[in-house]
Parts: sequence; C-alpha cells; structure tokens
Amino acid sequence: MKKGSQRHQELANFLRTKRCQLTPEAVGLPRGPRRRASGLRREEVAQLAGIGVAWYTSLEQGREIGVSPQTLESLARALHLNNQEREYLFVLALRQVPLEDATDHESVSPDLQHFLNRLGMTPGYVVGLRWNVIAWNEAANAIFGPLAGLRGRERNELWRVFTSSTYRNLFADWEEHARSHLARFRASCGRIPNDPWLARLIEDLLQISPQFREWWPQHDVFAHTRGPRLLIHPHVGKMYFEHLVFQVQDAPDLKIIVYTPLEQEQTPLKLRHLLNSSSIHI
Repeated sequence: MKKGSQRHQELANFLRTKRCQLTPEAVGLPRGPRRRASGLRREEVAQLAGIGVAWYTSLEQGREIGVSPQTLESLARALHLNNQEREYLFVLALRQVPLEDATDHESVSPDLQHFLNRLGMTPGYVVGLRWNVIAWNEAANAIFGPLAGLRGRERNELWRVFTSSTYRNLFADWEEHARSHLARFRASCGRIPNDPWLARLIEDLLQISPQFREWWPQHDVFAHTRGPRLLIHPHVGKMYFEHLVFQVQDAPDLKIIVYTPLEQEQTPLKLRHLLNSSSIHI
C-alpha cells in the first residue's frame, strides 16, 4: 500500500487532529486509570465507526486507499464533525462534497439576504452549487423575474440561458454570456461529478440545445468577460450593467451575481421605473 499524495497527507492530519481533540467522555467511553492520551485511540475511532483498525490506521498514515461515502459518514459521526468539517472530510477523501448536502437544502443566511436587499438599485441574486437561483433582491426580480414563480429547472441559470427564448433575447451578446456561464458552471460542478440531477440536466441540454451540444465538449472552465454588459429589456429597452460574480466565503458553494447599473442609456432611470412598476417583468 503506497504512500499517498499531499491530499491524502492532509486527510491523515485532519483525522488525527480531530481524533486527538475528542475525549472518551464525549463519546460515552470510560477514560480508565491507565490512559495517557487525552483524546481517542485509533482503535476506539474504528470501533465507533464500525471499520477495521488496520484500515483506519492506513488512513491516518496517509496511505492511498479507497474510501466510500458510507464510510466517511461513519467517520464523521464517530468524530462528531460539524457540517463544515464533514464537508471538508469529503473533499479531502473524494474531491467532492456530499451530494445531498451540495444541493438539497441550499439557502442563504439572513445576513446574506440583508446584503442583497441593501444593494437597492443594483440587481443581485445568489446561485447554489448546481446554479439554481435561491435568493434575489427586488432589482434582480425586476430585470430577470418574476423569480418567485419559477419551479424546478426553470430556476436553474444554465437551463434558462440555453432554453428560454425570453432570457436569450434579454442579452445583446447572448453567446458571450452563455459561454461564460457554461465555463463557470463546469468549473463549479466539477466538485460533484457523480450527481445524478446534474447528469440528467446535462443530458437534456445536449438533446435540446444545439449551442450547448457544440460547446459542452470543449471543456472550458474559465471565462472572464470585460466591459459593460448590454441588456435589452422588453419594456424599457437598452440597459448597461457591469457584471460581477462573487464567491461567499463562509458558504463557498454559493455565488453572488451582481449587475451594477451604468449611466449609459439612462439605465438607473429605467431601472427605477421598473422597480416602481412592480408588475413589469421580462
């Protein structure tokens, strides 16, 4: 069994550190009069996780061995890992986050929603790991909405880009926008390569969209666009924005997409008109 990579060494260090931090009392084990170590022993972690001592020892030694998601779940429970630590364990061992955690219960914190609301005249919304829109402000709803009524795939950014004619007509340079989104989507979704929901989405897009079918095999994973983004809103016409994408530091699977209005074509005035006419959407 050969010595593993730097990633395996980091996994070994992480497991060893969490084991040493956990006391026997915390997991319902007696300390005993002859115990010298303050933390758990390797055999105790293996017993709690229901795995072999030799196998767990190999993990802590940084050996390059296979590990299943079920085993990682058992280790996470045995070591009393919190959600962030559990996700880190999966990333180190499998190079991906737990699939059910990646997408099924995505939400934004009250602080992040407050940040979106405080953007005021600047449209902003949040997408999750699968690029489903999960939060937005009123300005974003005025430009890209109505968002609240969208269900299932309709709320997926990539699905809207490649299947919605309304969304497509909104962007003057749709191809640049679509390629940029596709590259970012591929890069972020590489963290959950075995996700069946994503597999079905991609398969359906390959069938439906000729552009997606042409560009997906190119494997672009980075796209940086410069200059203003021109949108053509069906009710107010041309609008210019600066387009930025931010990663949320304490929730790295979430991205904030912001469109800062520019002065060209009286964009702020038009945006104010849309906000004052709440029934107007694309």
